[in-house]
Amino acid sequence: MRKYACLVSLLYLLGCSVFSGFSDSNQLYEIRMMSGNSLYSKSKPKLDSDGFYRFDDVNNQNYVIQQRLVLFINPVKVKK
Repeated sequence: MRKYACLVSLLYLLGCSVFSGFSDSNQLYEIRMMSGNSLYSKSKPKLDSDGFYRFDDVNNQNYVIQQRLVLFINPVKVKK
């Protein structure tokens, strides 16, 4: 009985580590500007009613960028 409890505990911990974000990659969003520069955000930038994207980059710096200056916004996976 004790072996089964250890096995169940081990499987539970393994499952928790897989699903709780201990993976080897993160989801970021690349914001490519018309100038060719790229910014990266942890969450998808939101477009407000005035035509500006508002987001915080990976260094927690706040950005407000006009929609016409953004070429595209794509999700990217990066390794930790």
